[in-house]
Amino acid sequence: MSAAPPVFDDDDDDRCELLLSPCDLLSQISDNNALCHYSQGVDLVLSSGFLAFANHAGFLQAVDDAGLPVRGIMGTSAGALAGSLYAAGLTPAQLSKELRRVAPVKYLRPSLRPWRGLASLDGVVERLRDLLPATFEELEMEFAVGVVDASTGRHMVVDSGPLPEAVAASAAIPCVFAPLTIPGAVGGPFADGGVVDRTGLSAWREKKRSSRRPSLVGSSSSSAAAAAVAPLAAAAAATARRERAASSASASSSSSSSTQHPAQHPAALVHLIHRSSQLSGNDDLPEGRGDVLVVRSPRAGVSFFSLGDFDGQRDAARERAAPVAAAAAAAAEAAVSAEACAAEV
Repeated sequence: MSAAPPVFDDDDDDRCELLLSPCDLLSQISDNNALCHYSQGVDLVLSSGFLAFANHAGFLQAVDDAGLPVRGIMGTSAGALAGSLYAAGLTPAQLSKELRRVAPVKYLRPSLRPWRGLASLDGVVERLRDLLPATFEELEMEFAVGVVDASTGRHMVVDSGPLPEAVAASAAIPCVFAPLTIPGAVGGPFADGGVVDRTGLSAWREKKRSSRRPSLVGSSSSSAAAAAVAPLAAAAAATARRERAASSASASSSSSSSTQHPAQHPAALVHLIHRSSQLSGNDDLPEGRGDVLVVRSPRAGVSFFSLGDFDGQRDAARERAAPVAAAAAAAAEAAVSAEACAAEV
């Protein structure tokens, strides 16, 4: 089956136009037999994007509005900063207030090694220590950041150990900021993961295959947007129930646990910011197959001295993400219903 068009276009004029409706997205999920990926909740992926805090805050607000059950978060650069605060329990409104409280330049300090980077992120680390737990393990949900080993150029996913240092390292733009050491991490120092992989989705999924901390936060979908797609969600659940029932019946003679599908990755909802530099890394995503939904937002167009029209960018991102988050929430609800029905067969 050929890939479906992106959820939003992302052309050079930085305008993003909705191309698929929530019902289209649910049909895509059902047609690609991807509904089972939503039964565990949905992973959020926040891409790199120069100081795109307002866009990420709006995206996260749409996620909360839809009641999407969030399984975990993968963030890179600006996405790591916004995602870490959300994973630590801040609401989108609270993290918006924090990320806009002062101009970013206020946190920057001259680097003691300017040949490695003009500025130091030590001030950012200090502020993050006030806002975040000391380690990834103290968070209530899965969280990971994308970094690059500045010595080797190798992209890495960090999901354990010291948290503030890892988040700041993920935002250490090469040449602009000196790379950071993450205590206990092998290799380093570390810099912005977006120079190699702007989302880190594939690398994160690969790492999670061997170990995953079970967690699920969020609530069942109850927003008006999600309610609008409820009929299709119900149809998807019915289809999944028939498919699961047939599969269980055919395999029941060989295994008493055949009513449970094999372990697999959760679906992902990706917020992809338009690249701010042609030197940025890969952002190719497996769109059109149902287990990955993508919302695209324009580049922030801000600076270290001013975050510009923060409210306007946040509200626009919220509007862009709302129908996609609603479709993902409806799919999650339908998947849970399908699991329950299949278990009764």
